[in-house]
Amino acid sequence: MKTFRLLITTIVLFIFGWPGASVCAQHYSFRKSEGTSPYLGSIRDTERIMEAPARGSLSEWQTLPFEWSFFGEKVDGFYVSVNGYITFDANAEESVTTPSPLPDASGPLHAIFACWGNWELVKEGVRNPGNVYSWTQGEAPNRTHGIAWVGLSPVSPEEEEPSRTNIFLFLHENGGFEILTRSSMQVPLPTMTGVQNNDGSIYTTLTESPTTDLPSRSFRPVEDVSWIFEYTETP
Repeated sequence: MKTFRLLITTIVLFIFGWPGASVCAQHYSFRKSEGTSPYLGSIRDTERIMEAPARGSLSEWQTLPFEWSFFGEKVDGFYVSVNGYITFDANAEESVTTPSPLPDASGPLHAIFACWGNWELVKEGVRNPGNVYSWTQGEAPNRTHGIAWVGLSPVSPEEEEPSRTNIFLFLHENGGFEILTRSSMQVPLPTMTGVQNNDGSIYTTLTESPTTDLPSRSFRPVEDVSWIFEYTETP
């Protein structure tokens, strides 16, 4: 009888955990960095992966140039959305144009929201049509893969001349990523910056997201503001 009770107790503890034990939390933390980004000055050999005109669309599947993990899982590629995010979900079929509060299992999954908003790449009425580029810089094992949304404009009938916003996302081979935004917005645009895992159960966003109104920000590098995200597993 004692043996039977011990067996039952062991099974219960195995399933539900030992009393006082803590579950390992998996999440992304972030911090703010101000000043000139060290990655923008060494951009070389870019590849154009999206071009204007584009609205509510995804790029073709992009293959990562090195091994990388997202929420502790290995990923080998991603789609780029014209709406300012990337998704590692190979089953994604369409771009989601309007940011929603996280968690949201019906929204983009397995995603990094660099600056998720109702954007488009404009060709008509602008001096330089918008594009999305990618590139890889540095040497292994410290390479950085960059994605740049250049010349995004808000889908807004209120602006006679489209504003211009540049968004940069840097994926670091040795872990983590950084987001940098430069904007000449005249009409504030609600945006989302953060991450969500593959089933919408774990997420991290900037405190203000998704109600952040992207402000007008200087294009001077010394005034750059970057958000650095790092993955942690804490007991």
